[in-house]
Amino acid sequence: MVLHVIMFRFKSAIGSRRREALVRRAREVLAPLPGVRNFIAGEAIRDDIDYTHAIGMLFDDEAALDAYRAHPAHIAFRDREFVPLVEQRQAYDFAEG
Repeated sequence: MVLHVIMFRFKSAIGSRRREALVRRAREVLAPLPGVRNFIAGEAIRDDIDYTHAIGMLFDDEAALDAYRAHPAHIAFRDREFVPLVEQRQAYDFAEG
């Protein structure tokens, strides 16, 4: 199993409704993509960290993660909807040992 985690912070001008809408939209677009076994997205429960939101996904293996990354729906969501609204983001991938 591979865990793909994206932590991010929205631009300060983005209001709470638009933030909530983006997280919902991420669920709608990304969760059904081939290879995504489990999907979670939400807001940080502590305010003393650098990132306010995160998306986490489980994949069977690195090949499934690579296919997800190359999927046109993922690329379109990332480039057109996600990136324009966030000021900072970091992604990590972890393989089950």
